[in-house]
Amino acid sequence: MAKVLLAISSPLYYSSRGIKLAWFVSPHYKDYRERIKINGRYITKPFVTKFVGENIQKFRNINASFFEITTAMASNILKKKKLILP
Repeated sequence: MAKVLLAISSPLYYSSRGIKLAWFVSPHYKDYRERIKINGRYITKPFVTKFVGENIQKFRNINASFFEITTAMASNILKKKKLILP
């Protein structure tokens, strides 16, 4: 129960201090975007589409796995938005 309470309260703790919080989890339940959240909100569909479109050839060249593509996407958005992981 303590872990659940911590998980629920963490976004409130960080956002109340003006800190943007990112989540990167696996697996997803219904929507792929559940894997990457910023302040409790899914990343946008246009971001996912644009990221994959801009990098698809690189991923094909190295035969990137689903996990590697997702990790690259999470790293990209974390860097762009200067976010932290809890």
